[in-house]
This record gives sequence, C-alpha cells and structure tokens, in this order.
Amino acid sequence: MAISLQNLVRKDKPKPPIMCIYGTGGIGKTTLAAEFPDAIFIQTEDGANGLGVTSFSDGALGSWSDVETALAELATEDHPFRTVVVDSVTRLEGLVWAEACARHGWKSIEDPGYGKGYVEADAIWREFLNACMWLRDNKAMTVILIGHEAVQSFSDPVTESYDRYTMRLHKRAEALVRESCDVMGFLNQVTTIAKEKGGFNKETAKARGSGQRALNLSPRPAFVAKQRPGYGFPDKITINPGEGYAALAPHLPEASGAPAASAA
Repeated sequence: MAISLQNLVRKDKPKPPIMCIYGTGGIGKTTLAAEFPDAIFIQTEDGANGLGVTSFSDGALGSWSDVETALAELATEDHPFRTVVVDSVTRLEGLVWAEACARHGWKSIEDPGYGKGYVEADAIWREFLNACMWLRDNKAMTVILIGHEAVQSFSDPVTESYDRYTMRLHKRAEALVRESCDVMGFLNQVTTIAKEKGGFNKETAKARGSGQRALNLSPRPAFVAKQRPGYGFPDKITINPGEGYAALAPHLPEASGAPAASAA
C-alpha cells in the first residue's frame, strides 16, 4: 500500500494479543494457557501432561527446525485453532542457541567471544517473533508465550538497586520477547507478610499464603509486566483453577475469539 494521506488507517480495536505469562515453577502457567479457546501447543518442554491439550508432539520438540515447522504449518494450512501456546520460551532459548551454533559452526554460543553469539541468536529470535506476529495478524490467533522466572538485580537510575522477577532468558532475548508482547503477566501466589515477636524484643517477618494465585499485568518494582493501550486489563486478576480464561476474557478483544482465517 502506498504511503499517502489518502490511505490512512484508523486503529480503533486491538488485535488478538501476543501474551507472555511467566512465573515460578508449578504456579499454573500451562494450566492457564490450556484454558484458552481451541489451543494448540508447541512444546519445547514436557509440561502439559494430564491437561488434555492438543500438541504437535507427544513430548518436547528437539530442534529449532521442529519449532519452525510447527509455526509454518499453522501459517500455511487451514485449521480450527484460535490459540497457539509456546511452552516455554525459556526452553526454546536452548534450541535457538543450538541453531545459531549450527549456522555458524560453533561448538557453543560462547565460542565467538565478547557476547557475539547472543547477538547472532537475535536473528533467530526475530524469526520466531515475526512468525508469532504473522499468526496474530493473518490468522487472528492469540499467541501465548510461557516463560520461567528469574530474580535479577535492577539498577534503577532514580533510586537504589533492588531485586525483581523477570523472565529467565538472556537479557537480549528477554528484551526482544518483552518488546514484542502486547501483554506480559507475572503469575504468582498472593502472599502477606506478618511480623512476629521473638525473644529479646526482636521481630521476624513470615510470609503467609492461602494458595490464591494472581496474574499481575502492570509493572511494579518487584516484577516486570506490561500491557499495550487498548487492552484494559486491571493491574491484577485473580486466577482460580478452571476459571482463569473466564477471568481474562472480558478484557480480551473480540477478535481473539473469532475463528482462524484461512491462509491467503
């Protein structure tokens, strides 16, 4: 389309989201993703046992080529799926590194030195993220990227450094995935801190939790999160077993529930 004032586009409604959900192990990330409508899983780890999900493989895919083929199948074939779940991007990183090594003849991602291997891996991450965007834009698919968590020190330029939760990826890959997502949520257990008095007039802080889980969707000092304008999620949504998608659905665009479009 020619760039012209005669061809302006008004972007009133958000597209189905590319949504990243990360959190601690066993918190329910995969279970939540499995509740999304007509979901198909691209598994880079075997974490969906017993959930009754539809997947490209019985276990974890073993190479970047396998992941690339799965994305291409969704792009080129007619299918009923409205959601694609990549479980997980944390484990996908190892396949990306192996592919970068194969393309350049390295024994490990550290072989080139000075972080050059991770820079070359960026190209493969962009291939992956571009494929996710294509499915979102052309097949009207919601894309769910599941990630594991890491605690990292953050050097805040306006205050003292502090620790926060972020996705367990190399910092370059984490930035690429975060920037490409429309929505990023940190799933954790709701905790309260109670101070108890001990001997010698000392107080100790003890964390207490009921097992209640929440998806945090606005950034806080303790964790990374985001949502683009137009999605309208609250800062935090309570996630109950079997009711997670129902809690999220009122804030998702109608397009995310539409049947997948046929390939052009």
